[in-house]
Amino acid sequence: MNVKMKSITILLATLMVGLVAGSAVTGVLLRERLNHLRSFSHADGFVERFGEMIEPLTDEQKEQIKPLLEGAGLKIQRKFEGTSVEIYAIVDQLESDLSDYLTEEQLNKLREKRANFRNRYGDRYNFVQKSKQPQREE
Repeated sequence: MNVKMKSITILLATLMVGLVAGSAVTGVLLRERLNHLRSFSHADGFVERFGEMIEPLTDEQKEQIKPLLEGAGLKIQRKFEGTSVEIYAIVDQLESDLSDYLTEEQLNKLREKRANFRNRYGDRYNFVQKSKQPQREE
């Protein structure tokens, strides 16, 4: 191997290491940011994050506003949970309506893809909660 090939190989290897490291760091930062944003959809996370937004608070202020934040947090959590149930109800109705027009093979493929979506993204997004999904009777 001549000097030119060694230089190119080292340069390409350095580039690849940089790309992999950059992608990993970006992925970690993005995941942390999304988790921070998702925490607003749960009552406890909402209380904590909203409390952080209005700091500094005295101990007296914290005690006074805690019931207000908890009440709002519960409403927001119910809204997010309700939204997922409503979305799944709409999609289930759509699947039922489509059953008159699709073949059994197409319906099976659709059901399989929906199940894959729930399995893949159910743990990542708070609005897709497996325990809150309406169960279809077949």
